[in-house]
Amino acid sequence: MTDAYSQADLYCAAFSYPVDDDVDWALGECERQLGRRPTSVLEPMCGNARYGKAFVERGIDYLGFDLSKDMLKRAEPHEGVMTTCADARSFDFPGRSFDIGWCPINSIRHIDTPEGLVQHLQCMAKHLPEDGLYLVETDLNHFDGRLDRSDAIEWLTPQPDGTTVKAVWGTDRADLATRRAWEFARFERLRGEECLESLDCEYAMLMTTANDWHEWAAASGFTVDQVAKRIDGGRELVALTSDLEDHHEGITLFLRRSNMK
Repeated sequence: MTDAYSQADLYCAAFSYPVDDDVDWALGECERQLGRRPTSVLEPMCGNARYGKAFVERGIDYLGFDLSKDMLKRAEPHEGVMTTCADARSFDFPGRSFDIGWCPINSIRHIDTPEGLVQHLQCMAKHLPEDGLYLVETDLNHFDGRLDRSDAIEWLTPQPDGTTVKAVWGTDRADLATRRAWEFARFERLRGEECLESLDCEYAMLMTTANDWHEWAAASGFTVDQVAKRIDGGRELVALTSDLEDHHEGITLFLRRSNMK
């Protein structure tokens, strides 16, 4: 299997769908909760920083970082979009504070150990004010053992050159005790029925439960402020419970910075 981040063109193309609605929703919710409009955002594991342009067009200062230089070099240049290379478990930007943090589409699960995730949250807490919000979009799972590959999710992303990128992503097996899952992905560039190129990948990723997030947030300077679940036509606010586990539907956790004694 190939590392998608070292041959990332197809990977980036698969995730090149519009993000403006997601950014508008996130900013609106943050303004409602904070009582003011955010003016700055920090995005860990930003990949090619595809959300950066949407934030800066709305007057939000943006800094994204990623450990993959191959992904960062694919970031399109836009005035006000700042990117840098850093490890999500140990980053530090001295003197920098951000109103909100933003980590969409399961990127958080690439930190593949519970200890690493707590380290990440502790770093994030240092870069947010006491009432700052960290928005994390992720799936919650309680899987164990081998899973059915036919349950993989699939989507199509049209490209400017007239091709379409087809993506298939699923879970092969999981170990609940260690909170790790092994996932697979396949990306294909299609012109009609013809496959012009393809990329197959496997990933070890973190698997999180609802209780994990309550525990890890408390251990790292956050509280779970609210949860938004994707539904047809938008999102609804729900409680963070085990009812959200084992579904192919992203939820967004609103982690509020708390004052740890």
